[in-house]
Amino acid sequence: MCIRDRSPVLFSQKTRMAMVEYALSNSSVQRQPVRISVKRKRVLGSGMEAFSKLKRIELQGKLKVGFEGEKGVDVNGIRREFITMASQELFARRDLFVETEHHLICPNPAATQDRFQRFFEFCGVLMAKAFTQGDLLDVSLCPFVFKRILGTSLCYHDIAAVDPEFYRHNLLWMSTHSIDGILFLEFVVDGPKGKQVELCPSGKAKRVTDSNKFEYLNLLVDYKLNVELQNQMQSI
Repeated sequence: MCIRDRSPVLFSQKTRMAMVEYALSNSSVQRQPVRISVKRKRVLGSGMEAFSKLKRIELQGKLKVGFEGEKGVDVNGIRREFITMASQELFARRDLFVETEHHLICPNPAATQDRFQRFFEFCGVLMAKAFTQGDLLDVSLCPFVFKRILGTSLCYHDIAAVDPEFYRHNLLWMSTHSIDGILFLEFVVDGPKGKQVELCPSGKAKRVTDSNKFEYLNLLVDYKLNVELQNQMQSI
């Protein structure tokens, strides 16, 4: 899958190789092609409906697409047009995804309702088809999304692409300066509706110090990128 990158944050060589190996290990070359028909004027809705009717084993086959009422044989061009159109419409929905300062896209933490699940599931299928068939996914996703897909552990630096200001003025400052006697924090974070959430057992009673601040930073980012987005990323 080709990802158009508008961000100064680049994937490491190790990450790029892991993505290639993942695509090759999950190749659909040996599967029977699966054909779907979609409506051009409602490409996202009809695409979701078409995919929902496919069995899991069928989803592993090479995708062939046709637009209803149009003649043509899909030799990859129609499929690529469908993936481009569907992904543009999907990722433009701000109830599902948010755009960062550097114009990167990531799941909306507020999109937790059950009605959003099918959209994120379709997003995962669409990404998988583009990933395994070498198509362009016309969106710049935050790098942490790919790390989650690859099962790579996150660290506090991963928040930089999502919230650069929070990273620069909070996390980066804490990581490079002594905080003892300056900041008085516990291992807690503000959760939904302003309710405090403990980042670790007995977090409310655990003070953040110079000796444990990196543990705190990693747990804080884990909460923001894993816990808060758990439903969205599991569906993808």
